[in-house]
Amino acid sequence: GINTVVDPAENVSYGAIDQKIDPALPLSPPIHIDHEIINHGHPYSDAVVDTILAENKTGRRVSYWSLMKDNENFRWYLMSYLVTHAGEWFTYVACISAIEQIHSSNNTTSRTSISILVSLRLLPNALFTSIGGVLADLHDRRSIMLLLDILGALVALLFLLAYHWRSITALYVATALQMTVAAIYEPSRSSIVSMLVLDEDSLKTAITISELAWSLMTS
Repeated sequence: GINTVVDPAENVSYGAIDQKIDPALPLSPPIHIDHEIINHGHPYSDAVVDTILAENKTGRRVSYWSLMKDNENFRWYLMSYLVTHAGEWFTYVACISAIEQIHSSNNTTSRTSISILVSLRLLPNALFTSIGGVLADLHDRRSIMLLLDILGALVALLFLLAYHWRSITALYVATALQMTVAAIYEPSRSSIVSMLVLDEDSLKTAITISELAWSLMTS
């Protein structure tokens, strides 16, 4: 770790809140300690770790390219994020297309059914994201993400069955389950980023990349 000496009289600002550090309280460990815990011995060589930490002491910002190149775990995380959200959007488009086909074959309009579909995509975020936050605080986030990924894969099979049955109700059920899994998954996904990087500068860059990926997938 890094031996940090803090002046007890120094005020440290966190947003709009100024806190005075109590010298009697233990200092929180640097981010790279969490990184080492989650990665069971980080994938960086000691030379890379020393280089990154030395650059932070000089105030140099970690570039997007260096973070993606040197941090294998963050690369895998970002790829899984993009694949997951791309899958959600493809199933959304496929559901709209399937609903229109079903209504077209029945000579009915699809506006109401599509409105219900949109509502079912939005409602789970309001209802279940807080539950995901509680689970992320109480349990291992990697285990939660792995379990929810498996559930998400099983839910994807329901879309195939719903299309085979040409059932709009089955599409509703599959969509509601998919978005419920996604809502519970999101807090663990967003909070695990800090455990994939070595330091605060890398964390800022990682968060920026994650937000850019989110903007790309929602556009």
